[in-house]
Amino acid sequence: MTQQNQKFTESQKIILQSICDTFYPSLSDIETNDIIQEDKAFQIKSGVKYTLERRRLVMEFCKRNAESVGTADKVEELFFKQIPSDIIFQTNLLFSALSTSLGTFALSFGTYYTPFNELPLESRVDILSNFASSWIPDLRKGFNSLKGLISLVFLSTTTATTKRNPSWDVLKYDRPLSNDVVEAERKKSQRKEFQYKMLNDDFASNDNNHGATADTDDQVIEMDVDIVIVGTGCGGSVMASVLSEIKGLKIVVIEKAEYLIWQDMEGTEEHGFNNMYEKGGVLITEDTGIAVLAGSAFGGGTAVNWACSLRTPGFVREEWEHFGLKRFGPSSTSFSKAIDYVCNRIGVVEGNDITHNITNQLFLDGCKACGYSAEATGQNMKNTSTYKLGSGDISIGDKFGIKNSTPETFLQDAANNGCQFIDQCYIDTIMHDGKKASGVVGKFIVNDKKNGLVIEKKIKIIARKGVIISCGAINTPALLLRSKVPNSNGLIGKNLRLHPVVGCVAALPKEIKVWDGAPMTTVSNAASGGSDGSHYGVKLECPSVHVGFGGAQLPWLNPKQNRRDLLFLPNSFVTIALSRDKGSGSIQIDSDGNARLYYPLSQHDRDSLVEGSEMLIRISAAVGAEKIMSSVIPLNGVVDLPNEEGKEEERREKIDEYVEKMAAAGVTANFKNVIISAHQMGTAKMSNKPSQGVCKDTGELHEVENLYVADTSLFPTPSGANPMITCLALTYDIALRLKQKIMLDIGGNGSRL
Repeated sequence: MTQQNQKFTESQKIILQSICDTFYPSLSDIETNDIIQEDKAFQIKSGVKYTLERRRLVMEFCKRNAESVGTADKVEELFFKQIPSDIIFQTNLLFSALSTSLGTFALSFGTYYTPFNELPLESRVDILSNFASSWIPDLRKGFNSLKGLISLVFLSTTTATTKRNPSWDVLKYDRPLSNDVVEAERKKSQRKEFQYKMLNDDFASNDNNHGATADTDDQVIEMDVDIVIVGTGCGGSVMASVLSEIKGLKIVVIEKAEYLIWQDMEGTEEHGFNNMYEKGGVLITEDTGIAVLAGSAFGGGTAVNWACSLRTPGFVREEWEHFGLKRFGPSSTSFSKAIDYVCNRIGVVEGNDITHNITNQLFLDGCKACGYSAEATGQNMKNTSTYKLGSGDISIGDKFGIKNSTPETFLQDAANNGCQFIDQCYIDTIMHDGKKASGVVGKFIVNDKKNGLVIEKKIKIIARKGVIISCGAINTPALLLRSKVPNSNGLIGKNLRLHPVVGCVAALPKEIKVWDGAPMTTVSNAASGGSDGSHYGVKLECPSVHVGFGGAQLPWLNPKQNRRDLLFLPNSFVTIALSRDKGSGSIQIDSDGNARLYYPLSQHDRDSLVEGSEMLIRISAAVGAEKIMSSVIPLNGVVDLPNEEGKEEERREKIDEYVEKMAAAGVTANFKNVIISAHQMGTAKMSNKPSQGVCKDTGELHEVENLYVADTSLFPTPSGANPMITCLALTYDIALRLKQKIMLDIGGNGSRL
């Protein structure tokens, strides 16, 4: 539920504009000249000829302020579209207070008695800097949220005419690809786009409504089907593919996001985040400020993930068997076959066939230099050659169909077998009588092209043979909780696992352009066993990073420092440490029924992330980093590492000193670290006994017949690897058994088991 057609008051908007121009002001001539000179020295050291054009671009970048690119207007738009109502209320209070002398006096703890927007820049910078390190958690949370959103908008918002951001030239960021380049690549690859038919527009009239009826009194569209599947990610797509093999079975698949054809994808972060990520990519845990990236697209997370295809680790299968889930244990041939099948279906390529971009090759080199084991990861890409056009953009919209996501595989199978699809459809509740589920109720968007209208309509879908919820580990428990399904043990929404991630950004004297080439083709398991041998340790990997999101993660101590550090993005070597978390959090719903995430990071996982962070620092140093920043201590800023001949000992001491500072500060998860999650799991976990979980190993809820969960919510413990393959295989196994059950009910047989 989003806040529609709302805006800040005039005084609040003035404060927002002032905050934007504090984060991104027009720098002074002295500051600008300092940055120009430092950039010139670094470019020359990187082997790049320094030109007057480069000097002009750097000067314009330093002089460009947030107001000149409309940052405040865009932030306001995103704010009321994506942010929960209670956070909007708190932000309104903050902005209103800052618009008065007394409020600013209180929030600056007696330092300034003038409205925030009337203060000189240095005073405004002082207030925001104090927010960042404040002893009050809400002020730290407010700083991080505003800094992240404003930075993302400043660096990613494009103009209507050029579809580019004015800062991209100086950052050497060449997106989006031109239409000519895109068309030439599509012709060269000879890939044909599979286009899906959505039922939405058919419902604009009574013609061709596929058996649906409309209650004209309150405009409720009613459908009668055998199976309704809510969600098109890993789980929903596999369930649709397998179950649609039953001839005559009527299946409708629901997706809350808008279905986009290749041509609709603009190839920018602005478009990708706004149209393909949960809450536009600005979702965080309420209590610890972990940034949560979750796909919200046709194809779910598979539409935006990084193509890293890792099989379920043996130790995870052993653990699940220990919990009584023998179906998925190491000796289970059915689960092993399921893993093989899904890897084959999505075209996973492994081993020597994988090639690496500069980032991943540096990672391999750094791991080798440090004595850490590392290897290539499986990839579900149609073309795994180095720097294949479009491979670096798979996280913001696959315009070429280069990745075998579910829209390229399982959903096509389902469509060819007769499945029907509705997009832009939000399911409010599951219909049930406390013992058995019978369907879903929600609302969806139709385009009345005849009258030029976009209309929201209610929908009620009766599903005789199964209601399958595949909304992901955030929205599946939220839907179950909104629907008030029986929850005797209170475990719906509990056991949230996030695979929390910390990162390291290092600037090297060479251009890297981390956004080019397949993003995650390598992994190190050197510390994955954990310090206690429990297999709750850290994996080391390379992420997908573009300038907007990447720039938003950099530290902001003051405008000059931040602007200087942004210029290092083209030379940045970016790595991450991902923790297999022992601790857990929860999904709760607010008064509007929206999912809210809570995740108190456990001490074990904090220690694991510190260990991983040290390894990232040493890997970065081993490949020649001259500047380095750990997301564990962003307020320490970027540290310079001497790299001249004869200063090896000084360099080692500097590295050790930085590692010690990072370890001493630790991962506090209290809005002082930059922590990210791209994997969410476990919030409707399977169990052998009803008292210990939410679902059976068939995916069906213990307490509600005919209601199934099919996504990463089912994981009893975290997958310890990128969860795509595990989720696909798990739901494939579940789908085969449900198919057999349905076929037996209607007099057929389950021949594929």
